[in-house]
Amino acid sequence: GHGPVAIASFSSISDVPGLQYLKDIICVVNQGSNNITIINSSSLSIIGSIEVGKMPVSIALGYGLIAVSNYGSDNITVINVVNIQNGIDWVKKFSIPLSGSPTGLVFNPYSNDLFVSLSNEHEIEEISVNVNSNSYSLIGYLNSMASPMGIAMDQNGWLYVANSGSSTISVYI
Repeated sequence: GHGPVAIASFSSISDVPGLQYLKDIICVVNQGSNNITIINSSSLSIIGSIEVGKMPVSIALGYGLIAVSNYGSDNITVINVVNIQNGIDWVKKFSIPLSGSPTGLVFNPYSNDLFVSLSNEHEIEEISVNVNSNSYSLIGYLNSMASPMGIAMDQNGWLYVANSGSSTISVYI
């Protein structure tokens, strides 16, 4: 792809029963070509590329899921890679429309709930992603932030938000 802007590895969640085969998967977000490249890190071979929305900026990995924030199309592409060992054609994807331009993404480490920072809307949305039906629902949101950009979640489920507009970090327990 062209213009790589983010990269992620499934190695941190590959100890989950049934998902060990994902341990060698690396995902690269290519802003210039509006796709992600899936790489096998053991063989250093490209498995394939998957189209996403316009101007992708970040990536988050969940249990057999990839989420890509598409700043230029105000949506998230969710990709189900549970069957990727059968080849790139087995991958399923769908889009989640948003009210603003998404920047940061993080999955809750204990569920497939996805947190998305919307810097222009000054909020974080929590979205429940259902892998089996390729559907989603809005759980809630946190607002009154100053241009939230990057987000992270620790093993305790605490959410950390980088507010670029106020040069602060917020912690939600």
